[in-house]
Amino acid sequence: MCGIIGYIGNGDASSIVTEGLKKLEYRGYDSWGVAYITGAGMESIKKVGKISEFNGKLAETHICIGHSRWSTHGAVTIENAHPQFSSDGKTAVIHNGIIENHSELKKQLEEHGYKFASDTDTEVVVHMIDDCMKQGKTFKDATLDCLNRLQGSFALVILNSDEKKIISARMNSPLVIGVDGNNYYTASDYTSFLNHTQNIIFLENKEMAILGDKLEFYNYETGEPIEKKTEKIELSLESAEKGNYKHFMFKEIMEQPVAIKNTLNNMIDGFDLKIDILDEKTIENINRVVILACGTSWHAALVGEYFIEKLSGIPVEVEYASEFRYKDPILNEKTLCIAISQSGETADTLAA
Repeated sequence: MCGIIGYIGNGDASSIVTEGLKKLEYRGYDSWGVAYITGAGMESIKKVGKISEFNGKLAETHICIGHSRWSTHGAVTIENAHPQFSSDGKTAVIHNGIIENHSELKKQLEEHGYKFASDTDTEVVVHMIDDCMKQGKTFKDATLDCLNRLQGSFALVILNSDEKKIISARMNSPLVIGVDGNNYYTASDYTSFLNHTQNIIFLENKEMAILGDKLEFYNYETGEPIEKKTEKIELSLESAEKGNYKHFMFKEIMEQPVAIKNTLNNMIDGFDLKIDILDEKTIENINRVVILACGTSWHAALVGEYFIEKLSGIPVEVEYASEFRYKDPILNEKTLCIAISQSGETADTLAA
C-alpha cells in the first residue's frame, strides 16, 4: 500500500504535495519522492526514509505529484522510489498497486530498446507511455493505450512536462479527485488535501481524469468522455488526523467502540437488527465459515473466529489471504467466506 497525491492550480504545489504526503505516511514509509515542473522543465527529489523527517523547501511550482512507498517490487532504494521517469525525463509516474503482467510488458519494451533503471513494476508504465508518444500519440492517447494493456490493480498518477497536465486512473485501487475552483487534487486518500477542499469526486474502476486548465473524465476502456458528480465530504480535518493520540494505531484502538456503534446504527430499526447482505435461507444453510485477512486484520479475524463459533456453533477457519490466494480451496454453497481489510485495498486479500 502506497500513498499518492498530485496537485495543479494557483497554490504552492510542492508544499501542498509534501504536506499531503505527510498525512499519507501511514500508507507507506520506506521511501518517498516528488516530481514537479519549473521553467527549467521536470525536476524531482527522491529519498529513502520517512517524508515526516524532511523539512526542506522545494522550488515553487503550480504542478506537482508525490508518492510515499511501501515496497512490493524491488528493494528500498533511491532507484526504486517513485516517481519513475521516462528516458527523456519528460514523463513521471507514481503508482499504488501491483501490475501483474509487468514481466511480459518489460520484455516487450526491452525489445524496443528500453533500459530499466529500477526493479519496480511501475517503470513499465512510464516507458509504455513514452513509447506511444514517440509514435506520435498525445499524452492522453498514449496513456489510454497503456492503461488498456495493464493487468492487476493500480492507481496511477502521471505527469507530463510538455503538456503540463496530470492524468489519474484507477483499477481496484482507490483514487479521488478534489476540486476547489481551478485548483485540482488527486490522491489515494482525500484526507491528504482535506484542509484545502471538501469537494470530492470518486473515480471508479476503468476511469481516468485529466487535470489541467480544466477537469476531464473518461472511461479509459472505451476512451469515451463521462460525467462525474462532485460530493461534499462532511468530515473534519481533526477527525482525520491523530489529534491528541501519539500514534494512528492507538487512535484506532480507542475509537473502536464508536466505530462499531456507527456501523450498527445503519443496521438497526427500532429493536430489530437488519442486515440485507444475505437472505435468511442462505444464512440458515451456512455450515462453515472461512475468514481471509492479512496483518492486524488477521488478528481481528481470530477474535471473530472465537465469537462466531461460541455464538453460532458453526466451525470457523481463519486463513492468511496471501497464502489462501495460491491454494485450491475446498468450498461449497454452504461455505461463507468473509474478507477483512482495514483499508479496503489490501492486495493479497483482494486477490484471494
